[in-house]
Amino acid sequence: MSLCEHIFHKSCLVSYLKSQIEDSHLPLNCPDFPCKLEIGDLDLKELLSEDDYTKYSTFSLNQVVDTNKDMSWCPTADCKFAFIFDPDEEAKGAPDDQAINGHELNCPLCKKHYCLTCKVAYHEGVTCKEYRATHDVEKLDAEFVAFAKGKQFKQCPHCAFWVERSTGCDHMTCRCGKYFCYKCGGIYGKCPCATERMRL
Repeated sequence: MSLCEHIFHKSCLVSYLKSQIEDSHLPLNCPDFPCKLEIGDLDLKELLSEDDYTKYSTFSLNQVVDTNKDMSWCPTADCKFAFIFDPDEEAKGAPDDQAINGHELNCPLCKKHYCLTCKVAYHEGVTCKEYRATHDVEKLDAEFVAFAKGKQFKQCPHCAFWVERSTGCDHMTCRCGKYFCYKCGGIYGKCPCATERMRL
């Protein structure tokens, strides 16, 4: 198969693409090292299995949302709803078919209701100023971090999303698609814990 002026065996190219997707190396560029041409979506659909293409699409969306300062994920753990949020925009009525109304999020996927300014469940009938006057936001943040540490939650070192391990090894895959060691937060397999595991 030919991309730009470079020619590859189809099986080699598919193997390369699958390994790049597994390692979350995006965008998917021509395998010839100096070439920076991105492989087109139509070529990827033709080359990849449905599962691999779905995984690639998910990683691509995660990367777009995680690297775009104007985009955010719904605060509910594991919810895949992403949206554009402008904190400077004045609260004004949005059309009924939009999920965001000012600084309020009614998530259409998980059905939870949040105040995006205060980063808490929506405080119905109370302004953000009133809410902050009656709640020590910094204290609540500190309490959550203490709770998370007590429950052995860990933050992904790449996107700061909270992850909890229920069973299994220390090899974590975050929803952002990155891998890390649950024990130390380093790159799994290249962290100091890897040496300890080898000794056991």
